[in-house]
Amino acid sequence: MKALTMFLLLLPCGPLARQSNIPNLPKDAYIVERRPLSVAGYPKRELVLWMLHPTRHSSSHIRNGDSYACPDMTRGSYLSGPLRVSLVNTEDSSVLNAIEIKDYEGRDSFDIPFAILKNPFYRTTAESKSRESKPTIMALGDYVGLGKPLQFALFQALGCMGLQTALIGYEPGADRVQEYETVLRVSEPRRAYTDRNKWVDYLWSEKPVEPGHWKYRIDYRGRCGFLDSYDIRFVPTTRRFEGTLKRSAPEVGCK
Repeated sequence: MKALTMFLLLLPCGPLARQSNIPNLPKDAYIVERRPLSVAGYPKRELVLWMLHPTRHSSSHIRNGDSYACPDMTRGSYLSGPLRVSLVNTEDSSVLNAIEIKDYEGRDSFDIPFAILKNPFYRTTAESKSRESKPTIMALGDYVGLGKPLQFALFQALGCMGLQTALIGYEPGADRVQEYETVLRVSEPRRAYTDRNKWVDYLWSEKPVEPGHWKYRIDYRGRCGFLDSYDIRFVPTTRRFEGTLKRSAPEVGCK
């Protein structure tokens, strides 16, 4: 296994060859992962995570015996390129719908780990803090609190503080895959506004207080930022997440 891991990490960077056997995907689609939904009661449906002509980047930190830089905690050795998720009919391999996954800044490119150290975000085949191994990206869970594991989260570390998270999942009623939106009523010391976004700081890395309900705090005051207090719930009628974000004033002396 160790020799195989080293072989993978030493492969040259550059565009990867086609790896798709699904007729409706583009010719240059590279399949990252496939996840059947039969475990949740939908034997004719499958989620497929794929990229367009991705490039491969091996972790220089691991090769040099160093620890990860903070952004590498969510990407390790990674594939980089336009990221897509398709819902596939397993009876005839037809694509029922597909969505583009933009990064938190709206760019049509994302870094997906193909090998990574043990981390809090993606499960790995070898739970090792010194040897990278293959992660599971589409680790299905019940994030909406309705009893079926049909969603998975993506993570993007911005630095040692700041973790952007997104949620993708299968919607049985509409028979489609979607990226979930979160609507927040934000209150700050001098203003209030509504924020609609598909990426929310730390949300899907936190544990819910009850099914479909999250309450947590992120403290940026040591960096002259806010103390952010979130209270977010899944709303079945709108099929999105809604809640509040209350921000305290920065510490005295911050400018």
